[in-house]
Amino acid sequence: MIKIILVLSFCLAFIVSPANAGVIDPIPLFKNIQESPREGSLFSQKTGHIFCPLSKKFHKHDDEVAVKTIILEAAGEGYRGMVAVGEVIRNRSDLFHKDFNTVCLMPKQFSCWNDRARAKRFIEKHRDYYFIALAAWVESEKSALTGGATDYHADRIHPTWADSYRVAAHIGKHIFYVRK
Repeated sequence: MIKIILVLSFCLAFIVSPANAGVIDPIPLFKNIQESPREGSLFSQKTGHIFCPLSKKFHKHDDEVAVKTIILEAAGEGYRGMVAVGEVIRNRSDLFHKDFNTVCLMPKQFSCWNDRARAKRFIEKHRDYYFIALAAWVESEKSALTGGATDYHADRIHPTWADSYRVAAHIGKHIFYVRK
C-alpha cells in the first residue's frame, strides 16, 4: 500500500515528457520553502526541462556536488537564495578556471563542506530540497541576481575579507560580493 501511495505521489508531482525519455517537467510544488520561483524561471515553466537523478541524462558528478552545496548553503534561503548560491559557484568556477566539483570542495571556500560527515547528515535530512536545488542550479546558469558575485557570507557575521570586496547584492540572509 505504501509503495502505491509513493508511486502515485511521484506521478502527481511530475509529468514525464515522452519526447525526452528520462527528462521530466516538474510541477512546482513547494513545501517548507520561503518563496516560489520567480515568474518565467526554468522551474515554473512547463517547457523547461530538469533532469531526473534516475535518468541516464542526469548531470555530471560535479553538478551533483554543486546541487548539494546549494542545499547545504541555502536550504533556508528560499528559491532566490538558492539560485544566488548557484551563481556564486559558477562565477568561482570561471574565476579559478576549475570545475564545479573542485570549486565547491576547495578548502575554506564553502564552509558547509568543512565537516563532511555533518554535511552528509544534513543532505540526507533535507532530501526534499533536492529538486528545488537542482532547479535553482539549472536556473543559475542564466540568471544575474548577484551581479557576478564570487563570494558571500551570512549577514550576521562580517569576515575580514569583506572590506576588500564590493557589495553586489543582499539576498535573504546572505550578502554577496564581487572582487575588486
